[in-house]
Amino acid sequence: MARRLVWTVFAAIAGLFLTASASAQVFRPGGDFLEPGFTTKDLEHAAQLFGFDEVQRDIAGEMVNEYLTRMAVGVEQMTIVLDAAEREFQETRDIAVWNDFRERTEQFEQRKEAITEQLMADLRLLLTPEQDALWTRFERDLRRNATIDEGGLLSGETVDLVDLLDEMGVDGEVREAIWSLEDQYVTELDRALVQRNEVYDETTSKAFERFTAEGFDDMDSVMDFFRELLGDAMEQAARVRDINLKYAATIGRALPPDQSAEFEDRFNELVFPRVYRASTTDRAFETILSFEDLTEDQRGRVLEAKLRYEQSRERLDANWARAIAEQEEERDVMRVMGIEPSTEATREARTARRDLDRTSYEQVLQVLTEEQASRLPPPVRRDRDED
Repeated sequence: MARRLVWTVFAAIAGLFLTASASAQVFRPGGDFLEPGFTTKDLEHAAQLFGFDEVQRDIAGEMVNEYLTRMAVGVEQMTIVLDAAEREFQETRDIAVWNDFRERTEQFEQRKEAITEQLMADLRLLLTPEQDALWTRFERDLRRNATIDEGGLLSGETVDLVDLLDEMGVDGEVREAIWSLEDQYVTELDRALVQRNEVYDETTSKAFERFTAEGFDDMDSVMDFFRELLGDAMEQAARVRDINLKYAATIGRALPPDQSAEFEDRFNELVFPRVYRASTTDRAFETILSFEDLTEDQRGRVLEAKLRYEQSRERLDANWARAIAEQEEERDVMRVMGIEPSTEATREARTARRDLDRTSYEQVLQVLTEEQASRLPPPVRRDRDED
């Protein structure tokens, strides 16, 4: 079964508290279920990593196109099966429908795995001995790209530091200087992902079996079941997260100062996007400072307000991120599934940051004329209980 299905099941439990019957959409597998095991993006990565010549690139392109054509036929057939299962479940509410669907899903994934393995074997035949020395690295890259985001139980679990370096454009001599560190990260992370994915697959299987065998009528029993089931998954998620945290610090220190600061900022945004994403107040300051009709006095006051905001925000963001991390360490399945609200510490930290956003936005408006203030978009209003 698709690994992401278990997280869909977890999310479904919350809905069952609010409705007498499960939605037909509840058990629709995640996006990875119908996605090919090899993509054109993977082909481009292979061409770059191995240094394909023109002939190799052309032959590999033909192989991948044929593979994707075969996959498209299977996906179309499986989509019809999935839609039919959803309609039948809508009409009958018979959970046995999903037992039949699971068998078809397993058959589809076995076929998908077989043709993907054949493609990989064919591609490897194109390599020279020198290129083949990088094959293990390529396999690890593919596994990381395909599976690292199939979790998300803990902040930082789904971050890919190689992707981050690529997005930042770290290359040339700088990339060569940290290559050994990067390769250590890829190797250690790969071992952790293999183990995590095995546990996630087992978790998915047990969750689906529980649903199709007993349903979710006895919610106390269901929650006990998921608390136990989630324990191993959380442990594996923590291993992946900790590897990311360790190598983010190590790689960050190895980069030149300007790239090191950018790397740290981007990593924090990826680990705690709710905390470190740009706020309406950030965008307001940026917009105001672009105004050509600001007086020197206005510009000076805006810059002072911006500095005060950024200094206060740095402290509050750190508090909020720490509160989220501490909350996750409790490994409370009810909070993981969004059934119970955040801890008091997390709510207080979030509220403090949002209060700062609001007051700073209101204060900078006082520096502007009414006409200048009208050019700004209104601040985003979020529910105070929203995570």
